[in-house]
Parts: sequence; C-alpha cells; structure tokens
Amino acid sequence: LTSSTTFELFGYHSNGSVPEELCTLRDTSRLQFLEADCLATGDSDPEIFCPEGCCTKCCDEDAAVCEDIP
Repeated sequence: LTSSTTFELFGYHSNGSVPEELCTLRDTSRLQFLEADCLATGDSDPEIFCPEGCCTKCCDEDAAVCEDIP
C-alpha cells in the first residue's frame, strides 16, 4: 500500500475492525479514501467497526447503501 490513495473494505462479508495501521495512513494523508462496511441500517450492526475520523465512506452491502463520512 505504498502508492494507492483508496482502500476499499466493503463487499467482502468480513467483520471486525479497520486496522489501526490503515487509520494511521489516513492521518498522514498517504491514504485519501477508506471505504468499509461500517454502516448500520435498520436493526443490523455494521459488519466492520471504523474508528471515528478513519473511514471516508461507510456502506451496508445488504441494503446496497453507502454514506460519505465528513
């Protein structure tokens, strides 16, 4: 992940948390966009936890919805 500016963690039916190393890349501006299945819709919990300020877009693959995170 030395020259990529976008990293996508959605659509894989995985769960857990976004690794701190990816958030660190976002903090240092080496990674501009980080998208994950971190959106909770309805009664469902998000598949992936994304710490505040880390992800730029959260999605819910089952609901086919994504939201930009300011």
